[in-house]
Amino acid sequence: MMRNQTHDENQPVFAEMFFKIDWGTAKTITLLTAILLSAGELSAQQAPSELVLPQSGLWQGWSTVQEVQGCTAEIRADIKARAQGQALYSDRASFNKPFSLDQFEGIWQIDADWSQKSPNIWHGSFVGIDRSPFGRVTKNTSVTTFIRSDSLVEQSAIVTMAFSPDLAKKLGAQSPCIINMRIVHRRVGP
Repeated sequence: MMRNQTHDENQPVFAEMFFKIDWGTAKTITLLTAILLSAGELSAQQAPSELVLPQSGLWQGWSTVQEVQGCTAEIRADIKARAQGQALYSDRASFNKPFSLDQFEGIWQIDADWSQKSPNIWHGSFVGIDRSPFGRVTKNTSVTTFIRSDSLVEQSAIVTMAFSPDLAKKLGAQSPCIINMRIVHRRVGP
């Protein structure tokens, strides 16, 4: 969390806030970014028609920001620079029948409301709020998850960040910042 500190007028407010605010976790913002960016790309690929049960074992996740809209050029550049190819986690996971995407939440560390759209496609959403002395950032995230195989899960995420009026004024941001992300989860070991 950000401590109450004086602000150096020569440093951009967003950069200070970005590096000091507890964004929930770096995983969350990376996940959201990856999900947003891959929505278009992943929807063109077909998921298997029969239910796939991911294998238990060591899983790793990476995210990539595909696009950032709105906000200021400085904020867009900060988000893209910090989230490109970022490792989200490396952790063990166990999956059981009947499979539910909730079984991934232990390693993803997000609490989404998931609904199954087809055997291997899920959709979820969640809201996060970060507070700082400069104001509040509300992040609405929408995630589509594709179970590609027993060792590959891909996600596209759209994160819409809205700033409180005081923070928006400080940042010079008049519209929400929308981040499209692609997230890849791979089983890498037993």
